Amino acid sequence: MAKYKLQEMPDVHNTGKRRVYPKMVTNRTLSRKEFIKRMQGYHRGISESTTEAVLLDVADMLVEMLSMGYNVNLEGIGTFSLSLGFEDDKPTEMQSEEDKMIGCPVLCSNINSLV
Repeated sequence: MAKYKLQEMPDVHNTGKRRVYPKMVTNRTLSRKEFIKRMQGYHRGISESTTEAVLLDVADMLVEMLSMGYNVNLEGIGTFSLSLGFEDDKPTEMQSEEDKMIGCPVLCSNINSLV
């Protein structure tokens, strides 16, 4: 069973109110190999090599579809999307009304998953 702890939020608006939110306590991150081994205990009708091939294909397709601008919804697993960021430390503020920030290198900063 997953566990959580209550984490206090900083009072950024100086309201004097102490707010908390639940935060997951992560055991550790399972590797792909460990995940596949655990899947074998769940459904033994599919070989480890087939399970691994399917997982690798899903990962490759996610990368391909996300890089083409799609969000991907895999029901029961999550909806995947990209977060973008600037590649360098140049100023990110618009310098004038006409400034379109053209030429600022952008990169994928994260892959998001919502369940």
